[in-house]
Amino acid sequence: MHSDQTMSHYLKLVMDAIFGRKAFRSDISWVRQAGEKNDAVKAPGRVQNRLLFYGEAYYPARVRRPLTGAQRVAYSIQHPVFGASKSDNLLAPETRTGESGLPWRGFDPGTKGRHWSPPRTGRLGAWIEEQLIPGYTKMGAHARLDALDTAELLHWPEKVGGWPTVIRPISISQGTSLTDLWDDVGVLARGAKERLGYPTQKPLALLDRIIRTSSNEGDLVLDPFCGCATAPIAAEMAGRNWAGIDISAKAGQLVQDRLKIPPPLGIGALFQNRLVTHRIDVPMRTDLGPLPAYNCRQNRETLYGQQGGDCAGCHEHFKSQHLEIDHIISRSKGGTDHLSNLQLLCGNCNRVKGDRGMAYLRTKLQLAS
Repeated sequence: MHSDQTMSHYLKLVMDAIFGRKAFRSDISWVRQAGEKNDAVKAPGRVQNRLLFYGEAYYPARVRRPLTGAQRVAYSIQHPVFGASKSDNLLAPETRTGESGLPWRGFDPGTKGRHWSPPRTGRLGAWIEEQLIPGYTKMGAHARLDALDTAELLHWPEKVGGWPTVIRPISISQGTSLTDLWDDVGVLARGAKERLGYPTQKPLALLDRIIRTSSNEGDLVLDPFCGCATAPIAAEMAGRNWAGIDISAKAGQLVQDRLKIPPPLGIGALFQNRLVTHRIDVPMRTDLGPLPAYNCRQNRETLYGQQGGDCAGCHEHFKSQHLEIDHIISRSKGGTDHLSNLQLLCGNCNRVKGDRGMAYLRTKLQLAS
């Protein structure tokens, strides 16, 4: 659920009521990198939007943030083979009585209250096993240290007595883990090639991150307010099935346009062999089964009991024969004959409402009073 700071706190309560508090996973701050001009005395400039994340599945390891310039500075060691690298500790907390706790080449980890722990898991351990030292992860602690030294993956400080460390090349880094602060995906600038002119268009990179961290390939991604179809495009490019809905005619036209042009502006190249249908009719529900005629006696009696004989519009009391069955959402706008979409109105209220919504009727009744 995407919103700005003015509504996120209210929407959090609504989302808790719908999905349950236990389904809440994170309140992500998307730093849009475009502050509003405002008087600094009144409030700080607004640069964040909120992403309320609810659900069960989360796969943060699939998306890594690229290293920033400040993070790259840490890779200050110039290795003759592996290039820019940094050094990682070879020790782990606590002493051990086994081999990992014994001295190696004159260095006793027990004097530091630690034990030897050359990398065996994680990205570095996997890279060493796959690319440099087959069988490395099955070796003992001292054997791994010897193997690392032979492969020139140990950094020996020039300072006498300095402890060795393990080399971690920048080339195997896939970036850093995601947090709840996303400040590396900016808004679309006015001159951005990705921009189509749709007022609430989101960056493709933002939707791509959301989809990849919360779904598997082949899953169905639904965007019920798809706008200019950025979410469907991100889903298609990530190997997901998708469905997009929007009531705006402008959105419908933009989606059709994007089906004809290649990514990242569109998805034309991905849809060459597909039949795409643009529907402008109101879809009807098909999951309710056979329904009785909406104005049947059973519906009338049930509604009369539920409403206590009062008109749902003006709230005046009437006999049953003086009330008319009305569709809350009219048939022309997708309303069904199901009892949950029916109500009793007096003749006057029913004529005033017509095929419009209840908000219109209430406004007319207020003005009349």
